This record gives sequence, structure tokens and C-alpha cells, in this order.
Amino acid sequence: MTAPFAYSVLQYKHSLVLGEAINVAVLFQFPAAERVEFVAGTSYRLKAIYPDFDPVAYNYYIRSIETKLKNESDSLFRQFNFKTDLKKFINSSILAEDATVLQFQEPVNVLGRNSKNSEGDEIESVVEEFARLLLPGIITRRPTIIKHNEQFLIKKFTGYIFEKHQELEGKFRKNEVIKTKVNNTNVELKFDLAWGDRSTRFIKPLSFDLTEERAIQDKSAVNYGYLNLLSDHAKENNYQFDLIVAKPQNKHLYKSYDNALRLLQLSTAPTRIVTEKELPDYSSETIAALLLA
Repeated sequence: MTAPFAYSVLQYKHSLVLGEAINVAVLFQFPAAERVEFVAGTSYRLKAIYPDFDPVAYNYYIRSIETKLKNESDSLFRQFNFKTDLKKFINSSILAEDATVLQFQEPVNVLGRNSKNSEGDEIESVVEEFARLLLPGIITRRPTIIKHNEQFLIKKFTGYIFEKHQELEGKFRKNEVIKTKVNNTNVELKFDLAWGDRSTRFIKPLSFDLTEERAIQDKSAVNYGYLNLLSDHAKENNYQFDLIVAKPQNKHLYKSYDNALRLLQLSTAPTRIVTEKELPDYSSETIAALLLA
């Protein structure tokens, strides 16, 4: 039995006088997997039906919805109730109810159904099946999955900081390299950001949004080794290493991700691990500390 999910159909209404509505996209919400899928149709069918149809405006709105979903999907699972608030979330964060000729319809809750597929495969199956049913005759496309890599993580963190406090940008040092010697061997590690004087925070994004278990294991082992080698140097200089981590988007790799975090937590260096979900609180802490510095 698959977990419950919900979907909302996006309709295009060319004219209030005609009263016609054409399905052009579907938004899916899978709460148990903390996953959102958005399948949008191309503009070819609309152009064939309405000679004065504006594809530029249509494509702009579709891209805007895709961007907002990528930026706001975490809020859908942190702040809103699955059964009652999907429509509120859409109206407040994705597309206002009376904003354009595009309108999301009342969400439909699906309790689940029998399936022998794994969760990831079942989600793909549900999306494909319902897209065919709800968007007949439309060539559909799905947005490219954005990898939550190191660059993504650091941009997300600095976005939280500088959105309201751009003046704090000057208090960060970029691309700081810690160098030391361990048993007459040179050891160095680069950190994307650092701040503070007497007690220095070094911030390093570390993405485990990878495709193989072995890659996750190897990455955690390498960084665990570097942290241990820098441990004594960090304690002597009152350093703290803050690792901003991203988990895999493939749920089948969650176990490997959990093992990776446990290994990093075994490091003897002063280390803090910050997950993506903890980024808002961590950013607020950083802002408060920087404003007092």
C-alpha cells in the first residue's frame, strides 16, 4: 500500500466569458517522502486552440511556479497540515488564487493504493499515470532535478543571512585555508566561509546528494580523516568547524547518509553538523552573533 498523497490540477482559463478551463499542469505532494513533483504541459495545445494565446507569458508563469516550488517545498512539510493546508500553501507561496489566467484547483487527497513497487518507483509511477489521465493529449515536461551540491548549500545559507542583513557580508572571510603539520606532514583544508576573531567559526558545505552508497561512504571517510588531523590545531586556536550537509534526494540512500553523519560526529575536532532543515535556525544564530560582534 502506497502512502497517501495529494494533487492539485493547474488550469488555464483563456476567457471568463467563454468559461472554458484546460488542464495544463499537476502539482503532486507526497508527505511521507517529503517530496513535491510538478508536471507541466507545453504550450502547443493552447496555441492551437486560441490564436491570440501568448506563449511567452504562459512559459514565464510556469517557470515562476517551478522556481517557487524548488525554493519553498521544505515549508510545505514543516509548516502545513497535509489534509487541510495544501491549498493555503499554494495561494500564499506559489500562485495567488486570482493572480492570473492560471488557477490551481481544489486539492484532491488520495489515501493510497496497493503496489509492490519501492517508494521511489511508486512515486514515479503515480506521477506518470496521473499526468496521463489529467493532461490528455498534452506533451508534458518535468523540471530538471536540482542537485543540492556544495554551491547550492552555501548560496542557501548566505541567502538567509544577506536577505535582511546585507551589511554583514563584510564580516565573512571567504575561502579560508587551515594549514598545520601532523607528524611532520603538511595538512590543509579549505573552508568556504569563516568569521570571528578570538573564537573562529569555519563553515564548510558538504553535500551527500550523490547517486551511490560508496560515494557517500568515501566522502564521509575523507572528511572525517581531515577533521581528525586538524583536531589538535583547532583546539589550540579555539576553532569550530560547522559542516552544512545535504542529504540524498534518493530515499534509498538515506541509510548511507545517516551512517555518514554518524561517522563525522565521531570526529575529535570541535565540529557541528547543520542539516538543510536546520539552516534557518543556524542562520538566525549566526546573524545574532555577528550583530553583537
